[in-house]
Amino acid sequence: MHIIAAALLWAGSHLALVWSIPIGIVFSFVLLTNYALIHEGTHDNLHPDPRWNRRLGMLAGFLFPVPFSMIKVTHTVHHCCNRTDHEMFDLYYPGDNMFLKLGQWYGLLSGFFWPWIPIGTVILASFPGLLKTRPFRAARTTAVLFDDFQAHGVRRIRIEVLCMLLFWAVLFWALALRWQSVLVMYACFAFNWSTRQYVTHAFTGRDVINGAF
Repeated sequence: MHIIAAALLWAGSHLALVWSIPIGIVFSFVLLTNYALIHEGTHDNLHPDPRWNRRLGMLAGFLFPVPFSMIKVTHTVHHCCNRTDHEMFDLYYPGDNMFLKLGQWYGLLSGFFWPWIPIGTVILASFPGLLKTRPFRAARTTAVLFDDFQAHGVRRIRIEVLCMLLFWAVLFWALALRWQSVLVMYACFAFNWSTRQYVTHAFTGRDVINGAF
């Protein structure tokens, strides 16, 4: 997976910038498959050996990019909160801020969900206490998202972030990548991934006994 993604990044960086769009579309589906591997890792299904499950999850996370230790926690929270008020982006209450709700909904559909993952990673690794301050506590979508991170978990995330930075530094150097092309290709992935994350959840039933799809 990493070899295919690296080859596409190289091709997009060494052709005219306009080629980054069609190559980026192919790249987006490669990274969707890579995310599927990350997802299996978060459920401990990527490898029967827990140690190798973590290692392979970390390796897959480098391409996203996201620390596996972080997404393993946040994805578990997602399963706990799916279709609850914390993740109800397609519906709204009378007292909700419509501007915010529209921004969340159309942000999901247009690819703006993905950038918040790397941004959240940087905040969590650098200033973890910031995510438990009042603005994040007051926001329904982040009120419980970061509750399960302990000090040792944050240390592991920091190590993974450093490994990711090294991975990308080597990749840019070895393949002479062009940042504009990489940005365009990841924009293609952001759109493809963001929309797919919620399209199967939206408008499904909310039941306190039977749960949700």
